[in-house]
Order: sequence, then C-alpha cells, then structure tokens
Amino acid sequence: MIRTALLLLALAACGDKRSDLPPATRGSGSGSATSTPTGAPDNVVRRVRDLTPTMSAETVPPPVLPQVVAFELTTPGTGKLAPLRYTRADGSSEHAIKAELTTRQLEGVDFSAPVTVPPITDHLQVAMTASSIVVHVKPPTIEGPTTPAAEAYVASLAGTLKERRVRVTLDDRGQLGPIALLDDPTGSPSTLPARDEIAQRMLAVVVPFPAEPVGIGATWTVAHNMRQGPVYLKQTATYRLDERTATGLKLHVTITRMGEPQLVADPALPPGTYADLIALVRTLEGDITVDPSKPLATAGTLTLHSTMHVRFTTKTGPVGEQIVEDTGTLTLSTTNK
Repeated sequence: MIRTALLLLALAACGDKRSDLPPATRGSGSGSATSTPTGAPDNVVRRVRDLTPTMSAETVPPPVLPQVVAFELTTPGTGKLAPLRYTRADGSSEHAIKAELTTRQLEGVDFSAPVTVPPITDHLQVAMTASSIVVHVKPPTIEGPTTPAAEAYVASLAGTLKERRVRVTLDDRGQLGPIALLDDPTGSPSTLPARDEIAQRMLAVVVPFPAEPVGIGATWTVAHNMRQGPVYLKQTATYRLDERTATGLKLHVTITRMGEPQLVADPALPPGTYADLIALVRTLEGDITVDPSKPLATAGTLTLHSTMHVRFTTKTGPVGEQIVEDTGTLTLSTTNK
C-alpha cells in the first residue's frame, strides 16, 4: 500500500481533502511547511529540480529485482536433522491475505486519533503442475463500509494488476526466480509495476528453505533487495522452525522491510510533486503454517507495524512533511480447489 499512502499523503499536503487522515503539515503558499521551522533543505529542492528532466524509465533502466543479498543458517536446530524441500503436484488453491489495519499521522508534536481502515482481503489463485506455477491475482475485496484510502488501494491494484496471470519461478527450496506475465512474457518496461507488485507479495508469503539439513529450533535469515510500489527497500526475514510433521511445518517469522532516504518520482503523485522518503520501516511477525506441497504459506497471523516519514516538494519548494504509522494484523488462509 506504499504507492496509495504516498498519493493520499501528497494530496493532503498539497491541500486536497480526499485522505482519510486529518490534514497535517500544509504549505503556506510561500513554500514553507507550517509545522516545521525550516521545511525541506535547499539541497533537496535543488536535487528535485536537477533530477526532474532526466528521471524516466526510458533513460535510466531500473535494476532487476528482487535479488537475494544474504542467506544464512544461523542455528541448525536439534534432534534429527533433515532438509526442508517443496514438492510439486498437480492442483490448485486460493490463498487469502486479510489486512486489518489502523492508521494515524503525526500532527505537530502529537499523533492524530487512529483511523480504522476497513478489512481488505487480497486473493491469489495458484495453479500448480510438476513443471509450472501460475498465480492469478484476483481483485481485493473490502468488508463493511468503505473509505477513500481503501478505494484508492483497490483502484491502484486494479490499474496495475488487472487480474493478470503470472508464471512464478520457485525452486524446491522456495527461492523466487523470474516472474513472467502470461500476456507479456518478454517483460516490457510498462509491466514492471505489475511484476514488482506480485514479487513483493511472494516475498511475504513464500518461505525459502536453507540448503543444509535442519532440526526443530533451526533459524535462518534471508535478505532481499526489492521494490514495493515506487520505493526501493531491503527485506530481512528470519524464520524459526517450531514443528515438523508429515503434512506440514509450523514456523515463527519476523520480516522487516526498510527504506533508506531516496527521492520518489511516482506518476501517481500530483503533477510536479516529488516525495523525499526520509525513512520507512515495516515489520511483520507471527506464526505461520507451510504445506510443502503448496508454494505459499497456508495459514497464520502476522502482526504489522509500519512507519513512513516523507517530505513532499514541488519545483517551487517544499509543501509538507508527514509521518504515518500503521498497525494491525495480516491473516493468511487457504482453500483447496
């Protein structure tokens, strides 16, 4: 939901009232932010102006992501050690990821009252054979009364994914390889946002296994460089094997996604507006169940905490600075087809 959050925050900072959250730091018209004494530093404004003519997908090819940058077995565990591997069998399943969140933003020195976002469920239909895995991304569903933020999130996915079907490459250890849209197998630049969106979902719900044999209590850490929406992040995930049976695994997982300072030039933002990401930290933690005959985690509940600090700037100067905090849960469930 990073792209949606940036859009709504930018609209609020620039004076648009469509955000669910109360307006925070707004421009005074002279280019200074009302709740910060200095606003954006001059070098940030100059950097926006300097980069504006040259920032485009055509002139600066993006790096190929996600990429594994570290994979370490930190504890082998106890008892009988045996390798963890996925198996391939013909079949299909539907995986649901239900997000129940509250959000608030910093206003001056205090946070606003939390705003509850209606539950939103993402749906991934997986068809698997011995030689391929195809994921069909279905439209998210909203439970209960809707809000502008919820509608913006659903609309952004409808525009990016369009119920596309993708061929996902996973080896028997669950390591993510190339993602190919069935309607764009060569991977044209225009479909990069869709491929990134699917990849970031896979990284949250696919557990990669270590190469070494492990026992109960084993822990391993995997780090990826990735994109989520228009933002470059590093994901570090730590897994602990708590239970192993003939039909499945129970694991404790902690996933942290961190975004370092970067300039975000997203076409979804209002014309002439740029976002300087100051910091982004998002954590997921909880217990999940993995069925090695299915590529995605089949059940579990993860607590979520996310903080994003962003400064908005136009060519005429800074217009606002926002800090937003999200908390809640993600619930994973699976239905066999």
